[in-house]
Amino acid sequence: ALKGCSFKEKVEDLDANYYIGGWDLSQVRDLTSACILIVKDNKYYYEHMYWMPEDTLKEHIEKDQKPYDVWLSNGLLRTCSGNVINPADILSWYQEFTDKHGIYPYKFAYDPYGSGWLAEQLALNYGKDVLYPVRQIKKNLSIPMQKIQADVQKKKVIYNNNPITVWNMACVQVDTDINGNIQPAKNRNIDGN
Repeated sequence: ALKGCSFKEKVEDLDANYYIGGWDLSQVRDLTSACILIVKDNKYYYEHMYWMPEDTLKEHIEKDQKPYDVWLSNGLLRTCSGNVINPADILSWYQEFTDKHGIYPYKFAYDPYGSGWLAEQLALNYGKDVLYPVRQIKKNLSIPMQKIQADVQKKKVIYNNNPITVWNMACVQVDTDINGNIQPAKNRNIDGN
């Protein structure tokens, strides 16, 4: 289900004026992710970036048995100086994207837990209307998760076969309640979903 999800277009070729952003902040020391979604021709194009504290990089290479150092050198991962994630680095990535491509955020969908500073800074930069908090409960996540499952199967979700994204997607399980509502659940100790 994850094959055939590369795209050859450059971001400029997508001819977009806006994007939808989102992030998953780790608690302190693990993998943090942010993404940019551009919709074109009924397909969903994603750019992802991941962060890890510089001081924990070697520890995570050994613990997770993943080539974080290679991903870092290939520009798929960035490090935050010190031993914790710095939300200012995520803010900078969004600003870099806008400055480079002239594409602005329409909305930022995010888990409000722990996101106060980043959300506040994005509101100051782009206006408070860009913020769209999404509490991480089945009521909010079930229908979007079902839709993305169908869109991945139809190869409408394009994410450049980013190996970190592929790994994170492979680590997601489905948690179902008695009413059939679903939400993602991690089957490994990762924070990039």
